[in-house]
Amino acid sequence: MCDLADAILECAPWQRMEEGEIFALRPEPDSEVYFVSVMGSAGEHMAVAYYPGIESFMKFRACQSGDLSPQAGMEEILLNGHLQAGFETRQNLEPAEKAALKSAKRTYRGLWPVFRSHRAARVPWPVDAQEAGILTKLMAATLPVLDRVAAGEDLLRPYDEDEFFLRGPHGADGTCRLADLPVPHHRLQALLDSDALDGVPRAKLHAEMELALMLSPISDVPRGEAPYFPFMLMLVDAEGGNVLGVELLSTADGVDAALVRLPEAITRVIRQGGVVPSSIAVRHPVLLSAMLTYGRLHGIKCEARPFLPSTAGALASLHQFMR
Repeated sequence: MCDLADAILECAPWQRMEEGEIFALRPEPDSEVYFVSVMGSAGEHMAVAYYPGIESFMKFRACQSGDLSPQAGMEEILLNGHLQAGFETRQNLEPAEKAALKSAKRTYRGLWPVFRSHRAARVPWPVDAQEAGILTKLMAATLPVLDRVAAGEDLLRPYDEDEFFLRGPHGADGTCRLADLPVPHHRLQALLDSDALDGVPRAKLHAEMELALMLSPISDVPRGEAPYFPFMLMLVDAEGGNVLGVELLSTADGVDAALVRLPEAITRVIRQGGVVPSSIAVRHPVLLSAMLTYGRLHGIKCEARPFLPSTAGALASLHQFMR
């Protein structure tokens, strides 16, 4: 891996490639397609990023588009699982990375190679053994493409196109069409308790409910594991801007495992507010799906809104406080 990283650093692809210029790799016949983006053209965070499959690529595309709010953009980055082979100064290496390089009898001046997994809702962390095997194959397949680009071949395509150059198994050239890739489906099932709000008075109250990824990681994990970013569910009075309830959902066991617990968290934030609102406006698509079913069960009108002004103000204040 260090030899491959050394070759990438010598090639310095960020001097001729932009982050939004993409090609694809399928290193083995039965492997997933990885979309490759070279980072560092602005002189910061030099790395080669590998996005597995169409779902990961579409998250990358959404961030590149510039259409997302700062909060939504950061969430999309943190929830997009991918691998990176990058370069950092020694002080930015994790202790495990320093130990691994020392064990490999490698020492560098300036930039040191790092091999990191950006798991969904986790702090970037050194790759494990399985990820290292995948990353090694991807890096080996990357170098011939970088050499061809450096020689002047037109292999790169903008992120917003739907067909890309593909280096396939055994170095075969091909194309990758997004329409041909399998789209993963997430089906989250949770039991709803029809008595969950019994005893809570009802009020003619218009509220907003937001599901947001907290941008400060939590480190209550076993030694050697990456800290995680939890989801926060917030209920806010739409007119007064007062926070009625807040609930954290741990992502330590995965994003889907956290989202399955949404109905329980919704009940808790409503109970914290002391009343059942007559209507709740929701932005987040996953939360909206949950609230439509929850609202029908409990007689709460649920409205889809592209922007929640009261909740946005509360979140901004919270992030400012946590800095």
